[in-house]
Amino acid sequence: VYVIFRFIRRKIGHNDYFKIVDESPGCFSGVGRLSYGKNKMNLGKDCFTKIGIIIHELMHIIGFWHEHSRSDRDEFVDIFEKNIIAGEENNFVKQNTTINFNQTYDYESVMHYFPNEYSKNDNYTIVPKNESFIDIIGQRHGLSKIDITKVNLMYNCSEKTDAIVNDTRQIYVASEEEYKTYLSPDDLLFL
Repeated sequence: VYVIFRFIRRKIGHNDYFKIVDESPGCFSGVGRLSYGKNKMNLGKDCFTKIGIIIHELMHIIGFWHEHSRSDRDEFVDIFEKNIIAGEENNFVKQNTTINFNQTYDYESVMHYFPNEYSKNDNYTIVPKNESFIDIIGQRHGLSKIDITKVNLMYNCSEKTDAIVNDTRQIYVASEEEYKTYLSPDDLLFL
């Protein structure tokens, strides 16, 4: 099963796009199309330790929230706000409504944080109610099967097609010069 999605280099006439920048430490981006024009995805030097970190940020760009922010998350995980670094609480906010495409909660999602993500004291910030998943959450190896299913459902991509997303839904990257020297344009393709 594949994600049928491709990022292409921005050209003249492409008004809506995202730009990969290194303006501050950390890995972050907004969720979805924030406004008309340029959106930014910040990739600091530490973002290149695992491919899943970049995939996580690209998932934000194409419209996905954190798995642990789902409106039904309280059935699956406990959040320990007292352990969260001040100013990072927004990364744990539960959404009022979530479009889950009728998929089960995904402990293996690249969009899930690991147990002590943003911990101010090294204690857990997230604990699965089924603790057998404690070593699973927060993986940064790549998309889970459910991640792939959700992307394909969101963008109406058949799992059996070789087609790519049409022009109205493509995401444009600012320019080749703005990639990190160790990230080539081919690394941004999901085929």
